[in-house]
Amino acid sequence: MAARRATPQEAAEAAIRSVGLGFDVVSDVRLKYCKQRGAPDPWLIELDHGEAQDIVLPGGVTVAGVTKSVKCDKGERMRFRSDVLSFQQMSEQFNQELSLSGKIPSGFFNTMFEFSGSWQKDAANTKTLAFDGWYVTLYSVALSKGQIVLRDHVKQAVPSTWEPAALARFIEKFGTHIVVGLKMGGKDVIYLKQQHSSTLQAADVQKRLKEMSDRKFFDANGQSDMGFKDTYGNNKSDIREQQLRFVQSSPLNSYSSTEVDVGKRPVTGLRLFLEGRKSNKLAIHLQHLCSLPQIIQLEDDPYNHQIPEYDRKYYEPIGPWKRFSHVCTAPVESDDLSIVTGAQLDVVNHGLKKILFLRLHFSKACNVVVRNSEWENSPNLAQKSGLISTLISTHFSSVAQKPPPRPADVNINSAVYPGGPPVPVQTPKLLKFVDPTEMMRGPQDSPGYWVVSGAKLNLERGKISLRVKYSLLTAMMPDDESLDDDEF
Repeated sequence: MAARRATPQEAAEAAIRSVGLGFDVVSDVRLKYCKQRGAPDPWLIELDHGEAQDIVLPGGVTVAGVTKSVKCDKGERMRFRSDVLSFQQMSEQFNQELSLSGKIPSGFFNTMFEFSGSWQKDAANTKTLAFDGWYVTLYSVALSKGQIVLRDHVKQAVPSTWEPAALARFIEKFGTHIVVGLKMGGKDVIYLKQQHSSTLQAADVQKRLKEMSDRKFFDANGQSDMGFKDTYGNNKSDIREQQLRFVQSSPLNSYSSTEVDVGKRPVTGLRLFLEGRKSNKLAIHLQHLCSLPQIIQLEDDPYNHQIPEYDRKYYEPIGPWKRFSHVCTAPVESDDLSIVTGAQLDVVNHGLKKILFLRLHFSKACNVVVRNSEWENSPNLAQKSGLISTLISTHFSSVAQKPPPRPADVNINSAVYPGGPPVPVQTPKLLKFVDPTEMMRGPQDSPGYWVVSGAKLNLERGKISLRVKYSLLTAMMPDDESLDDDEF
Protein backbone atom coordinates (compact mmCIF):
# COMPACT_ATOMS: atom_id res chain seq x y z
CA MET A 1 0.00 0.00 0.00
CA ALA A 2 1.43 3.37 -1.02
CA ALA A 3 2.08 5.88 1.74
CA ARG A 4 -0.42 8.72 2.00
CA ARG A 5 0.91 11.98 0.62
CA ALA A 6 0.74 15.02 2.87
CA THR A 7 -1.79 17.71 1.99
CA PRO A 8 -0.50 21.25 1.26
CA GLN A 9 -1.78 22.29 4.69
CA GLU A 10 0.06 19.46 6.47
CA ALA A 11 3.26 20.11 4.50
CA ALA A 12 3.16 23.83 5.34
CA GLU A 13 2.61 23.19 9.04
CA ALA A 14 5.43 20.63 9.10
CA ALA A 15 7.78 23.07 7.36
CA ILE A 16 7.10 25.88 9.82
CA ARG A 17 7.40 23.53 12.82
CA SER A 18 10.81 22.41 11.53
CA VAL A 19 12.41 25.84 11.98
CA GLY A 20 14.55 25.55 15.10
CA LEU A 21 14.82 21.75 15.06
CA GLY A 22 18.10 19.86 14.95
CA PHE A 23 19.28 17.61 12.13
CA ASP A 24 22.31 15.44 11.41
CA VAL A 25 24.25 16.80 8.47
CA VAL A 26 25.55 13.35 7.52
CA SER A 27 21.97 12.11 7.01
CA ASP A 28 19.30 13.06 4.51
CA VAL A 29 17.99 16.61 4.92
CA ARG A 30 14.30 15.97 4.30
CA LEU A 31 11.94 17.17 7.03
CA LYS A 32 11.14 13.68 8.27
CA TYR A 33 14.78 13.27 9.36
CA CYS A 34 14.73 16.26 11.73
CA LYS A 35 15.39 15.33 15.34
CA GLN A 36 12.49 15.01 17.82
CA ARG A 37 9.87 16.04 15.27
CA GLY A 38 7.06 14.41 17.20
CA ALA A 39 8.09 15.65 20.65
CA PRO A 40 5.88 18.23 22.45
CA ASP A 41 8.70 20.79 22.74
CA PRO A 42 11.35 19.83 20.16
CA TRP A 43 13.03 23.19 19.39
CA LEU A 44 16.71 23.68 20.25
CA ILE A 45 16.75 27.49 20.16
CA GLU A 46 14.76 30.21 21.90
CA LEU A 47 11.70 31.20 19.85
CA ASP A 48 9.27 33.91 20.86
CA HIS A 49 5.97 32.04 20.93
CA GLY A 50 4.29 34.84 22.85
CA GLU A 51 3.53 36.96 19.79
CA ALA A 52 1.87 34.89 17.10
CA GLN A 53 0.83 35.61 13.54
CA ASP A 54 -1.09 33.96 10.73
CA ILE A 55 1.02 33.24 7.64
CA VAL A 56 -0.67 33.00 4.25
CA LEU A 57 1.19 30.80 1.77
CA PRO A 58 0.75 30.18 -1.98
CA GLY A 59 -2.17 27.93 -2.84
CA GLY A 60 -4.50 29.47 -0.30
CA VAL A 61 -2.83 27.76 2.68
CA THR A 62 -2.95 29.61 6.00
CA VAL A 63 -0.98 28.55 9.06
CA ALA A 64 -2.16 30.10 12.31
CA GLY A 65 -0.24 30.75 15.51
CA VAL A 66 3.21 31.14 13.96
CA THR A 67 5.88 32.94 15.95
CA LYS A 68 6.86 36.31 14.52
CA SER A 69 10.46 35.07 14.44
CA VAL A 70 9.55 33.06 11.33
CA LYS A 71 9.20 34.82 7.99
CA CYS A 72 7.87 33.58 4.65
CA ASP A 73 8.88 34.59 1.13
CA LYS A 74 7.66 33.71 -2.35
CA GLY A 75 9.37 31.04 -4.40
CA GLU A 76 10.69 30.79 -7.92
CA ARG A 77 11.05 28.38 -10.81
CA MET A 78 14.44 27.88 -12.39
CA ARG A 79 16.47 25.55 -14.58
CA PHE A 80 20.04 24.94 -13.44
CA ARG A 81 22.82 22.92 -15.04
CA SER A 82 26.07 22.46 -13.15
CA ASP A 83 29.56 22.32 -14.56
CA VAL A 84 31.29 18.95 -14.83
CA LEU A 85 33.13 18.85 -11.52
CA SER A 86 35.31 16.52 -9.51
CA PHE A 87 33.95 14.72 -6.46
CA GLN A 88 35.46 17.26 -4.06
CA GLN A 89 34.30 20.26 -6.09
CA MET A 90 30.73 19.01 -6.31
CA SER A 91 30.67 18.15 -2.62
CA GLU A 92 31.85 21.67 -1.81
CA GLN A 93 29.11 23.14 -4.03
CA PHE A 94 26.43 21.10 -2.24
CA ASN A 95 27.83 22.19 1.12
CA GLN A 96 27.59 25.84 0.10
CA GLU A 97 23.90 25.32 -0.67
CA LEU A 98 23.49 24.13 2.94
CA SER A 99 25.59 27.05 4.26
CA LEU A 100 28.37 24.63 5.20
CA SER A 101 32.11 24.97 4.64
CA GLY A 102 34.61 22.36 3.52
CA LYS A 103 34.57 19.47 1.07
CA ILE A 104 33.49 16.56 3.30
CA PRO A 105 30.28 15.20 1.71
CA SER A 106 26.97 15.82 3.43
CA GLY A 107 24.11 13.36 3.63
CA PHE A 108 22.27 15.49 1.07
CA PHE A 109 25.11 15.03 -1.43
CA ASN A 110 25.34 11.27 -0.81
CA THR A 111 21.58 10.82 -1.20
CA MET A 112 21.34 12.72 -4.48
CA PHE A 113 24.22 10.85 -6.16
CA GLU A 114 23.45 7.52 -4.44
CA PHE A 115 26.85 7.29 -2.78
CA SER A 116 27.56 4.82 0.01
CA GLY A 117 28.75 7.39 2.55
CA SER A 118 32.32 6.03 2.70
CA TRP A 119 33.58 9.15 0.98
CA GLN A 120 37.20 8.06 0.54
CA LYS A 121 36.06 5.11 -1.58
CA ASP A 122 33.37 7.11 -3.35
CA ALA A 123 35.87 9.81 -4.30
CA ALA A 124 38.45 7.28 -5.51
CA ASN A 125 35.89 5.55 -7.76
CA THR A 126 34.42 8.74 -9.25
CA LYS A 127 35.91 10.72 -12.12
CA THR A 128 33.39 13.57 -12.51
CA LEU A 129 29.88 14.58 -11.43
CA ALA A 130 27.23 16.85 -12.91
CA PHE A 131 23.51 17.52 -12.73
CA ASP A 132 20.80 19.33 -14.66
CA GLY A 133 17.21 19.93 -13.67
CA TRP A 134 14.23 22.10 -12.90
CA TYR A 135 13.74 23.47 -9.39
CA VAL A 136 10.31 24.75 -8.38
CA THR A 137 10.15 26.59 -5.05
CA LEU A 138 6.59 27.40 -3.96
CA TYR A 139 7.72 29.38 -0.94
CA SER A 140 10.56 29.62 1.55
CA VAL A 141 10.38 29.74 5.33
CA ALA A 142 13.22 31.17 7.41
CA LEU A 143 14.10 32.46 10.83
CA SER A 144 14.39 36.24 10.89
CA LYS A 145 17.95 37.48 11.20
CA GLY A 146 19.08 37.94 14.76
CA GLN A 147 21.02 36.29 17.53
CA ILE A 148 20.32 32.57 17.85
CA VAL A 149 20.32 31.41 21.47
CA LEU A 150 20.49 27.74 22.43
CA ARG A 151 18.00 26.60 25.03
CA ASP A 152 19.32 25.70 28.48
CA HIS A 153 18.58 21.97 28.28
CA VAL A 154 20.58 21.74 25.04
CA LYS A 155 23.58 23.52 26.59
CA GLN A 156 23.46 21.22 29.60
CA ALA A 157 23.35 18.12 27.38
CA VAL A 158 26.63 19.00 25.59
CA PRO A 159 29.35 16.58 26.87
CA SER A 160 31.99 18.43 28.86
CA THR A 161 34.75 15.97 27.93
CA TRP A 162 35.80 14.04 24.85
CA GLU A 163 33.70 10.92 25.28
CA PRO A 164 32.68 9.37 21.93
CA ALA A 165 29.70 7.48 23.36
CA ALA A 166 28.30 10.63 24.98
CA LEU A 167 28.87 12.66 21.81
CA ALA A 168 27.11 10.00 19.76
CA ARG A 169 24.11 10.11 22.12
CA PHE A 170 23.98 13.90 21.87
CA ILE A 171 24.05 13.83 18.06
CA GLU A 172 21.47 11.06 17.96
CA LYS A 173 19.12 13.16 20.09
CA PHE A 174 19.80 16.71 18.90
CA GLY A 175 21.73 16.39 15.62
CA THR A 176 24.74 18.40 14.45
CA HIS A 177 23.05 21.54 13.03
CA ILE A 178 19.88 23.58 13.44
CA VAL A 179 17.28 24.32 10.76
CA VAL A 180 17.07 28.10 10.28
CA GLY A 181 15.43 28.08 6.85
CA LEU A 182 14.02 25.79 4.18
CA LYS A 183 12.39 25.79 0.76
CA MET A 184 9.16 23.98 -0.08
CA GLY A 185 8.46 22.75 -3.59
CA GLY A 186 9.79 20.08 -5.90
CA LYS A 187 12.45 19.27 -8.44
CA ASP A 188 13.13 17.00 -11.38
CA VAL A 189 16.86 16.50 -11.79
CA ILE A 190 19.22 14.26 -13.74
CA TYR A 191 22.28 13.40 -11.64
CA LEU A 192 25.22 12.17 -13.69
CA LYS A 193 28.15 10.16 -12.38
CA GLN A 194 31.19 9.41 -14.55
CA GLN A 195 33.54 6.67 -13.43
CA HIS A 196 37.18 6.20 -14.35
CA SER A 197 36.42 3.62 -17.02
CA SER A 198 34.88 6.38 -19.14
CA THR A 199 37.18 8.14 -21.61
CA LEU A 200 34.90 11.09 -22.37
CA GLN A 201 36.27 14.56 -21.79
CA ALA A 202 34.41 17.14 -19.69
CA ALA A 203 33.00 18.89 -22.78
CA ASP A 204 31.63 15.61 -24.12
CA VAL A 205 30.08 14.78 -20.75
CA GLN A 206 28.42 18.20 -20.65
CA LYS A 207 27.10 17.68 -24.17
CA ARG A 208 25.71 14.24 -23.26
CA LEU A 209 24.02 15.68 -20.18
CA LYS A 210 22.44 18.49 -22.21
CA GLU A 211 21.08 16.03 -24.77
CA MET A 212 19.54 13.87 -22.06
CA SER A 213 18.06 16.87 -20.29
CA ASP A 214 16.55 18.32 -23.45
CA ARG A 215 14.88 15.01 -24.24
CA LYS A 216 13.52 14.81 -20.71
CA PHE A 217 12.41 18.39 -20.11
CA PHE A 218 11.28 19.66 -23.53
CA ASP A 219 8.45 18.53 -25.80
CA ALA A 220 8.60 18.13 -29.57
CA ASN A 221 7.99 21.87 -30.08
CA GLY A 222 10.91 22.85 -27.88
CA GLN A 223 8.64 23.99 -25.05
CA SER A 224 9.45 23.17 -21.46
CA ASP A 225 7.34 20.31 -20.17
CA MET A 226 6.64 21.31 -16.58
CA GLY A 227 4.22 18.48 -16.00
CA PHE A 228 7.13 16.50 -14.55
CA LYS A 229 5.92 13.18 -15.88
CA ASP A 230 7.43 10.03 -14.50
CA THR A 231 10.26 9.26 -16.90
CA TYR A 232 11.60 6.31 -14.95
CA GLY A 233 10.32 3.86 -17.52
CA ASN A 234 12.20 5.60 -20.34
CA ASN A 235 15.42 5.91 -18.36
CA LYS A 236 15.26 2.33 -17.20
CA SER A 237 14.71 0.97 -20.69
CA ASP A 238 17.76 2.85 -21.92
CA ILE A 239 19.90 1.15 -19.33
CA ARG A 240 18.40 -2.25 -20.02
CA GLU A 241 19.27 -1.88 -23.70
CA GLN A 242 22.92 -1.53 -22.71
CA GLN A 243 22.99 -4.69 -20.61
CA LEU A 244 24.43 -7.76 -22.32
CA ARG A 245 22.94 -11.11 -21.39
CA PHE A 246 25.29 -14.07 -20.95
CA VAL A 247 24.29 -16.81 -23.41
CA GLN A 248 27.33 -19.04 -23.72
CA SER A 249 28.22 -22.13 -21.74
CA SER A 250 30.24 -21.57 -18.59
CA PRO A 251 33.20 -23.67 -17.44
CA LEU A 252 31.99 -23.29 -13.84
CA ASN A 253 30.48 -26.70 -13.22
CA SER A 254 30.14 -26.85 -9.45
CA TYR A 255 29.42 -24.87 -6.31
CA SER A 256 30.09 -25.35 -2.61
CA SER A 257 26.91 -25.83 -0.58
CA THR A 258 28.78 -26.02 2.72
CA GLU A 259 27.49 -23.54 5.29
CA VAL A 260 30.27 -21.24 6.44
CA ASP A 261 29.54 -20.58 10.11
CA VAL A 262 31.93 -18.40 12.12
CA GLY A 263 30.13 -18.97 15.42
CA LYS A 264 29.02 -16.03 17.50
CA ARG A 265 31.41 -13.60 15.84
CA PRO A 266 30.41 -10.66 13.62
CA VAL A 267 31.19 -10.91 9.92
CA THR A 268 33.01 -7.90 8.46
CA GLY A 269 33.46 -9.01 4.85
CA LEU A 270 32.24 -11.38 2.11
CA ARG A 271 33.54 -12.53 -1.24
CA LEU A 272 32.76 -15.05 -3.95
CA PHE A 273 35.66 -17.32 -4.80
CA LEU A 274 36.62 -20.04 -7.27
CA GLU A 275 37.84 -23.12 -5.45
CA GLY A 276 39.00 -26.56 -6.50
CA ARG A 277 41.97 -27.87 -8.43
CA LYS A 278 40.73 -26.19 -11.61
CA SER A 279 39.35 -23.14 -9.81
CA ASN A 280 35.88 -23.84 -11.19
CA LYS A 281 33.91 -24.41 -7.99
CA LEU A 282 31.91 -21.39 -6.83
CA ALA A 283 32.13 -20.76 -3.08
CA ILE A 284 31.58 -17.97 -0.59
CA HIS A 285 34.21 -16.81 1.91
CA LEU A 286 33.70 -14.78 5.08
CA GLN A 287 35.92 -12.40 7.01
CA HIS A 288 35.09 -12.01 10.69
CA LEU A 289 36.35 -10.64 13.98
CA CYS A 290 38.75 -13.03 15.72
CA SER A 291 36.75 -12.73 18.95
CA LEU A 292 33.45 -11.30 20.13
CA PRO A 293 33.81 -7.87 21.82
CA GLN A 294 32.72 -7.91 25.45
CA ILE A 295 30.04 -5.25 24.90
CA ILE A 296 28.22 -7.48 22.36
CA GLN A 297 25.97 -10.43 23.15
CA LEU A 298 24.67 -12.53 20.25
CA GLU A 299 21.76 -14.97 20.16
CA ASP A 300 20.48 -17.16 17.33
CA ASP A 301 17.93 -15.39 15.12
CA PRO A 302 14.60 -17.20 14.50
CA TYR A 303 14.86 -15.99 10.89
CA ASN A 304 17.49 -18.70 10.31
CA HIS A 305 14.80 -21.40 10.44
CA GLN A 306 12.62 -19.79 7.77
CA ILE A 307 12.95 -20.24 4.01
CA PRO A 308 11.65 -16.98 2.50
CA GLU A 309 9.55 -16.90 -0.64
CA TYR A 310 10.91 -14.40 -3.15
CA ASP A 311 9.11 -12.63 -5.95
CA ARG A 312 9.85 -14.23 -9.32
CA LYS A 313 11.07 -10.87 -10.60
CA TYR A 314 14.30 -11.55 -8.67
CA TYR A 315 15.03 -14.74 -10.66
CA GLU A 316 17.43 -13.57 -13.37
CA PRO A 317 18.56 -15.96 -16.13
CA ILE A 318 22.27 -16.52 -16.44
CA GLY A 319 22.50 -19.01 -19.30
CA PRO A 320 23.17 -22.73 -19.69
CA TRP A 321 25.27 -23.39 -16.60
CA LYS A 322 25.52 -27.02 -15.60
CA ARG A 323 24.38 -26.52 -12.00
CA PHE A 324 21.94 -23.61 -12.21
CA SER A 325 20.15 -21.50 -14.81
CA HIS A 326 18.99 -18.52 -12.75
CA VAL A 327 20.29 -16.35 -9.92
CA CYS A 328 18.06 -14.96 -7.16
CA THR A 329 19.05 -11.30 -6.72
CA ALA A 330 16.68 -10.55 -3.82
CA PRO A 331 18.20 -8.83 -0.76
CA VAL A 332 18.77 -11.19 2.18
CA GLU A 333 18.38 -9.42 5.51
CA SER A 334 16.72 -9.93 8.87
CA ASP A 335 15.32 -7.35 11.28
CA ASP A 336 17.08 -4.20 12.47
CA LEU A 337 18.78 -5.96 15.42
CA SER A 338 20.50 -8.84 13.61
CA ILE A 339 23.92 -9.20 12.02
CA VAL A 340 25.44 -11.89 9.79
CA THR A 341 27.43 -14.75 11.36
CA GLY A 342 27.31 -17.30 8.53
CA ALA A 343 26.59 -17.81 4.82
CA GLN A 344 25.83 -20.54 2.30
CA LEU A 345 25.18 -20.98 -1.43
CA ASP A 346 22.17 -23.12 -2.30
CA VAL A 347 20.52 -24.28 -5.55
CA VAL A 348 16.77 -25.00 -5.55
CA ASN A 349 14.66 -26.48 -8.35
CA HIS A 350 11.64 -24.39 -9.40
CA GLY A 351 10.05 -26.36 -12.21
CA LEU A 352 12.57 -26.37 -15.04
CA LYS A 353 14.60 -23.65 -13.36
CA LYS A 354 17.58 -24.30 -11.13
CA ILE A 355 18.04 -21.16 -9.07
CA LEU A 356 21.14 -20.14 -7.13
CA PHE A 357 20.29 -18.62 -3.74
CA LEU A 358 22.39 -16.85 -1.14
CA ARG A 359 21.49 -17.98 2.39
CA LEU A 360 22.69 -16.02 5.41
CA HIS A 361 22.85 -17.03 9.06
CA PHE A 362 21.87 -14.22 11.42
CA SER A 363 22.45 -13.58 15.11
CA LYS A 364 20.54 -11.08 17.21
CA ALA A 365 22.59 -8.36 18.89
CA CYS A 366 21.03 -8.10 22.35
CA ASN A 367 22.69 -5.10 24.00
CA VAL A 368 23.76 -2.95 21.05
CA VAL A 369 21.92 -0.87 18.49
CA VAL A 370 22.37 -1.75 14.80
CA ARG A 371 22.04 1.46 12.78
CA ASN A 372 23.21 3.54 9.80
CA SER A 373 22.89 0.64 7.37
CA GLU A 374 24.49 1.12 3.94
CA TRP A 375 24.45 -1.07 0.82
CA GLU A 376 27.66 -1.19 -1.21
CA ASN A 377 28.33 -2.67 -4.65
CA SER A 378 31.53 -4.19 -5.85
CA PRO A 379 33.78 -1.35 -7.11
CA ASN A 380 34.30 -3.36 -10.31
CA LEU A 381 30.67 -2.93 -11.34
CA ALA A 382 28.88 0.17 -12.55
CA GLN A 383 26.02 1.41 -10.38
CA LYS A 384 22.50 1.67 -11.76
CA SER A 385 20.24 4.72 -11.82
CA GLY A 386 17.51 5.45 -9.29
CA LEU A 387 13.88 6.37 -9.88
CA ILE A 388 14.55 10.03 -10.64
CA SER A 389 18.28 10.30 -11.24
CA THR A 390 20.19 8.80 -14.15
CA LEU A 391 23.72 7.84 -13.19
CA ILE A 392 26.04 7.26 -16.13
CA SER A 393 29.11 5.16 -15.48
CA THR A 394 30.83 2.67 -17.74
CA HIS A 395 28.27 3.27 -20.51
CA PHE A 396 30.19 6.43 -21.40
CA SER A 397 32.94 4.45 -23.07
CA SER A 398 32.38 3.69 -26.73
CA VAL A 399 35.70 1.87 -27.01
CA ALA A 400 36.92 -0.46 -24.29
CA GLN A 401 40.15 0.99 -22.96
CA LYS A 402 42.16 0.46 -19.83
CA PRO A 403 41.13 3.03 -17.21
CA PRO A 404 43.77 5.50 -16.07
CA PRO A 405 45.74 4.40 -13.01
CA ARG A 406 44.63 5.67 -9.63
CA PRO A 407 46.47 5.73 -6.29
CA ALA A 408 46.33 2.31 -4.67
CA ASP A 409 44.41 1.95 -1.43
CA VAL A 410 46.48 1.53 1.71
CA ASN A 411 46.50 -2.15 2.67
CA ILE A 412 46.35 -2.56 6.44
CA ASN A 413 45.28 -6.20 6.32
CA SER A 414 47.50 -8.18 8.70
CA ALA A 415 46.53 -11.58 7.31
CA VAL A 416 49.29 -13.92 6.11
CA TYR A 417 47.66 -13.96 2.68
CA PRO A 418 45.65 -10.70 2.41
CA GLY A 419 44.49 -11.62 -1.08
CA GLY A 420 43.29 -15.08 -0.10
CA PRO A 421 44.88 -18.52 0.14
CA PRO A 422 47.28 -19.57 -2.64
CA VAL A 423 45.42 -21.15 -5.56
CA PRO A 424 46.26 -21.93 -9.18
CA VAL A 425 46.26 -18.90 -11.42
CA GLN A 426 42.68 -18.17 -12.49
CA THR A 427 42.33 -17.56 -16.18
CA PRO A 428 40.49 -14.46 -17.42
CA LYS A 429 37.94 -16.83 -18.96
CA LEU A 430 36.71 -17.87 -15.50
CA LEU A 431 36.75 -14.35 -14.12
CA LYS A 432 34.23 -13.36 -16.80
CA PHE A 433 31.58 -15.17 -14.78
CA VAL A 434 32.42 -14.36 -11.16
CA ASP A 435 33.60 -11.18 -9.47
CA PRO A 436 35.90 -12.32 -6.62
CA THR A 437 36.33 -8.83 -5.16
CA GLU A 438 36.44 -8.91 -1.37
CA MET A 439 33.64 -6.74 -0.01
CA MET A 440 34.75 -5.69 3.46
CA ARG A 441 35.06 -2.77 5.82
CA GLY A 442 37.67 -2.40 8.51
CA PRO A 443 39.59 0.17 10.56
CA GLN A 444 40.26 2.25 7.44
CA ASP A 445 36.52 2.88 6.98
CA SER A 446 35.45 5.56 9.44
CA PRO A 447 34.27 5.12 12.17
CA GLY A 448 35.84 1.67 11.93
CA TYR A 449 33.36 -0.75 13.49
CA TRP A 450 31.19 -1.85 10.57
CA VAL A 451 29.66 -5.33 10.46
CA VAL A 452 27.72 -7.15 7.73
CA SER A 453 23.94 -7.14 8.29
CA GLY A 454 22.75 -8.35 4.88
CA ALA A 455 23.79 -9.18 1.32
CA LYS A 456 22.48 -10.10 -2.11
CA LEU A 457 23.72 -11.65 -5.32
CA ASN A 458 24.06 -9.31 -8.29
CA LEU A 459 24.02 -10.24 -11.96
CA GLU A 460 25.41 -7.79 -14.49
CA ARG A 461 26.44 -8.72 -18.02
CA GLY A 462 26.39 -12.39 -17.06
CA LYS A 463 28.77 -11.85 -14.15
CA ILE A 464 27.82 -12.79 -10.58
CA SER A 465 28.92 -10.44 -7.82
CA LEU A 466 27.98 -9.52 -4.28
CA ARG A 467 26.26 -6.47 -2.88
CA VAL A 468 26.75 -6.14 0.87
CA LYS A 469 24.81 -4.31 3.56
CA TYR A 470 26.98 -2.85 6.33
CA SER A 471 25.76 -1.50 9.67
CA LEU A 472 27.27 0.19 12.70
CA LEU A 473 27.09 -1.26 16.21
CA THR A 474 26.49 1.20 19.05
CA ALA A 475 26.48 0.13 22.68
CA MET A 476 23.21 0.79 24.49
CA MET A 477 23.55 2.91 27.62
CA PRO A 478 21.05 2.82 30.52
CA ASP A 479 19.90 6.38 29.84
CA ASP A 480 19.38 5.88 26.10
CA GLU A 481 16.02 7.14 24.89
CA SER A 482 14.03 5.69 22.03
CA LEU A 483 12.56 8.40 19.85
CA ASP A 484 9.80 7.84 17.35
CA ASP A 485 10.71 8.83 13.81
CA ASP A 486 7.30 9.48 12.39
CA GLU A 487 6.91 10.41 8.76
CA PHE A 488 4.28 12.63 7.32
